[in-house]
Amino acid sequence: MNKVFLTSFCIIAFSVVLFGQKVEVPSLGLTGISFQLKGEGFADSLENTHLKFISDDFSEVITINLTQGSFDTTFVIRNSGNYNIVISGIEIEKTSINVIPGFLSIIPPLLAIALALIFRQVVISLILGIYSGAFFVYGYNPFTAFLRL
Repeated sequence: MNKVFLTSFCIIAFSVVLFGQKVEVPSLGLTGISFQLKGEGFADSLENTHLKFISDDFSEVITINLTQGSFDTTFVIRNSGNYNIVISGIEIEKTSINVIPGFLSIIPPLLAIALALIFRQVVISLILGIYSGAFFVYGYNPFTAFLRL
């Protein structure tokens, strides 16, 4: 009797984990550049769901059409910042996306090229270019960028 109870409890408990909603969101995005959102595990009876992107000074809600309990779509955020993502009132696992201005993506290679031409030290220039990219990616924190270098 205990084995039957334990087995049924495990099946019920793990079915929630196995069949839960999953949404894939990138950790970094650029303003004005589309990024991909994927989701699965929604009820087949749902036709659409709402995703809400929330930051300190901006909020946007989009409606996503579901096909057989999943979706695969692209989305563009126009303002930079750190966004928390809520789906139909439920916070998903990976809850944030850091959106940085698009023009910052060109600075690291331009910096590396300029330093290589000026100082004629290619390796040091490349390291400084990589450091500047890490500085932008890790929230403009120089210490974290140095540790992640």
